[in-house]
Amino acid sequence: MVEWLYCLCWNNLLAGAIVVVVMGAVKL
Repeated sequence: MVEWLYCLCWNNLLAGAIVVVVMGAVKL
């Protein structure tokens, strides 16, 4: 359960980072 929650948290972090990079690329 804890490992699953940890994995989900990391996936959300990775998705957030991708969104930030994409938004930055669109602004450029």
